[in-house]
Amino acid sequence: MGIAHALAYLHVGFPRPIVFGNLIPLCILFNEENVAKLFDFSESISIPEGETHILTRSRFGAWTYSAPEYKRGGVFNEKLDVYTFSTVLLELLTGQGTRDLLRTHGSVRHLIEYWKNYLQNNRFTEIADPIIVQDLSCTETEHQFQACARLTLECLNESPVDRPTMVDVTKRLRQIYCSLSCN
Repeated sequence: MGIAHALAYLHVGFPRPIVFGNLIPLCILFNEENVAKLFDFSESISIPEGETHILTRSRFGAWTYSAPEYKRGGVFNEKLDVYTFSTVLLELLTGQGTRDLLRTHGSVRHLIEYWKNYLQNNRFTEIADPIIVQDLSCTETEHQFQACARLTLECLNESPVDRPTMVDVTKRLRQIYCSLSCN
C-alpha cells in the first residue's frame, strides 16, 4: 500500500504528474520500521503541462515490467506506473519473478489468461505463493487475497484506458486491507 500511495502522490501531488517509470522490486527499499520506500528516481519523468503523455525512444525500466503501450510506441504516462506496479504485485502474490512467470507462460497475455482461469474457478491458491496460502486461515483473508488478484488483473489490462489510476488502486488496496476482520 505504501508504494501505491507514493506512486499516486507522484501522479497527483504536483502541478505536473511525475511518472516513476521504473518500478521493479529493486527500486523498493524498507526502512528500519519496515516502511516501503521508492528508490532511484533516475528514470522518472514529469509530464508537460497540458499533456497526458510523452513519447520517447529512450528505453526506460526493465523490459519485462513495461506496459504494452510503452513497448509498442514509447508512450510514457501514469498508466505505465499502474502496469509496472501490478507486475510487482503479481510477484508478491505468486512468489515468482516476472521473468520466471513469462518463461513459463510465454507472454503476458497467456499469463493473464492462466491467472484469470484459476481465479474464476476458485483455484487461485494452487498458483499462489505457498507462504501466503498457509496464511489463508479464514474466509475474509481469502477474500482479500482474491480481491488483490482481481485488482492485479485490472492493472495488467492491455489497454491503458481500461486500467485504474494509481489513486484508484491505492483506495482499493486500502479497502481490501480494512476488510480484514479475523486474526
